[in-house]
Amino acid sequence: MDSVSVLDWAALDWVGANPVVAAVLLILLALVVLVFGAIFGPFGRGRGRSRGRNGLRDDGAVVRRHDSGSWAKQTDEPSATAAEADSIDSEELVGRLLSKRVPGAVPEVDPANVTAARSGLLKAVEALKARAGRDREPDRAVTALRHLGGRRLAAAETIFREILAEKRQEPFDGQLEAAAAARHLGALAVLHDTAAALAAYEAAVELDSQDAGALTSLGEIYSDLGRPDDAERTFEQLLRIGDLPDDDEVQRAIALASLARIAHQRGDAERAHDLYERSMNLSRDLGHFGHVALNLGNLGILFYDEGKYDLAEEMLTQALALEDNLGNEAAMITAMNHMGLVHKARGELEAAQGMFEETIAVARRHQDRDGEGFGVFNLANLAAQRGERKEASRLYHQLLTLAEASGGAQAMAAARAGLGDLAEENGDLEAARTQWSAARDLYRQAGVDAQVAAMDDMLAKTQRPPVKGA
Repeated sequence: MDSVSVLDWAALDWVGANPVVAAVLLILLALVVLVFGAIFGPFGRGRGRSRGRNGLRDDGAVVRRHDSGSWAKQTDEPSATAAEADSIDSEELVGRLLSKRVPGAVPEVDPANVTAARSGLLKAVEALKARAGRDREPDRAVTALRHLGGRRLAAAETIFREILAEKRQEPFDGQLEAAAAARHLGALAVLHDTAAALAAYEAAVELDSQDAGALTSLGEIYSDLGRPDDAERTFEQLLRIGDLPDDDEVQRAIALASLARIAHQRGDAERAHDLYERSMNLSRDLGHFGHVALNLGNLGILFYDEGKYDLAEEMLTQALALEDNLGNEAAMITAMNHMGLVHKARGELEAAQGMFEETIAVARRHQDRDGEGFGVFNLANLAAQRGERKEASRLYHQLLTLAEASGGAQAMAAARAGLGDLAEENGDLEAARTQWSAARDLYRQAGVDAQVAAMDDMLAKTQRPPVKGA
């Protein structure tokens, strides 16, 4: 009798002597087979032939579910609709979407937010283009892209809303797909509905707490809404994430700069300086020199606010030179405005006027209404400082018209406050109080508490004393 037969008989003898233990072992073995089958079998999540977030298998094939409920391997040959989607210039489309935000629907876009907004929109557009190549209904994705080109956002948002509702009920990768859909929905909604964008990004972060893009955008919305504590918590959550994909690592630099901006607003210049430096160094290491220039500009603004005008000029000059080398004229507008303010603070009024006028010209070339408004506001203040009240009034009214067209509550408030100051100088306290009251309400709407308090002070100081005997 060979060795295998001996082992077989020995095993049978053992089973006969231990029937209960043998039964338990058989049950455990069956469970192991079922579990491994679920993980690594044809319907499992094993990585040998897995479907990723986008339904792509590691052999390059696309797996789609047909109406019959069966799964079948599809070819990689693009359809006509996929070819049309591929022909769309994502960068150009996103540029048009960003330049035509719905007036009054969203807060003014801080220059530091533009990168996050552009990144989110690009990913949303690319997601629609990808769906055109693999979706069961590719025409829907192409139709959505056409609607985006015409600024009709509902069709694209509907697709992402449906994906979110469907996938958030599924485990594992379904949750990640739902998070991505929520992030894309937020990127579109922020163009016209802040509340909807906030809800979408909060859903994305709830579904995927390590979604760096969603965390960045959520933090920026909190900042715009005057919720710095929530913004700070969100950006710090992003910084706690360990390894990030290469294309998301820049979100860490954005978060550092955003935290620096919050510290700056709180008057913590030392922390702001440290965070801007860290953001700039990380951006340089990543090769994102546009972010390096942005941080140089932010440092210049910080030094200007501290009254360190030589350092401010040095940082702003470096920022402008780098943006010029990169060919990013549109990104120079904020630094140009602040360079004009540096000249004004030094009493170099002609240089300041020239810089503000150049800023306005650049902003108009790039249809940057916020940047243009900032330049007009600075020119108006300069005219008022020179005692040129008629010119100052004309410029404040010009700013008011620009702000009403773009829906910028803070810019409208600044124009009203300036007109109130001019009315007071002209001895018309009633008109001054009317303008300051309107400015206070607009500042409150924009969430600028410090300016609300300033308007309250002006109204209190000009309150008419009660008439005696009345």
